[in-house]
Amino acid sequence: MLSGSAACTHAAQHERALVIAIVDYGAGNLTSVVKAFRRFCPDCIVTSDPETVYGADKLVVPGVGHFSATAALKSSGMEQAIRERIEQNTPLLGICLGLQWLFTGSEEAAELKGIGLFAGMCTRFPCEVKSPHVGWNQVHCIQFGLQSAWADRSKLVQVVRVSRGRTCFTRLRR
Repeated sequence: MLSGSAACTHAAQHERALVIAIVDYGAGNLTSVVKAFRRFCPDCIVTSDPETVYGADKLVVPGVGHFSATAALKSSGMEQAIRERIEQNTPLLGICLGLQWLFTGSEEAAELKGIGLFAGMCTRFPCEVKSPHVGWNQVHCIQFGLQSAWADRSKLVQVVRVSRGRTCFTRLRR
């Protein structure tokens, strides 16, 4: 046994494992997202329980489908739990519908509000943009201030822009 390895083992026993919670609210691509995360983080947790969200170190909100599917986040208590974790600076990854939900809302279901982390409404692609689109595009990293509906409204946000005749937001990072 190498010198010091017993100390490393002892220290590891007292460290808490990183908890990544993938939120299950019944919308779309959960199986694909879980499979991808488990490849690198076998212990990630799939949850529909707000209490699990409160204990997570990082959050993932996936989803595919109509914006109205996000209503389940509010009715289950998940919206409040996610909101509180964001206010505590817990990292959050929104994928597809989960990313749209971070905005004020979507014209797809205008009567339903998003969580409002970012100001703005998600809009449909214009008719001249082929959707769905499969293929390669030019990707540009741009940065600008995006108004947040919470706390510090001047935080810088990084946006990845995909050029297809107009800017399509594919990633926001604070």
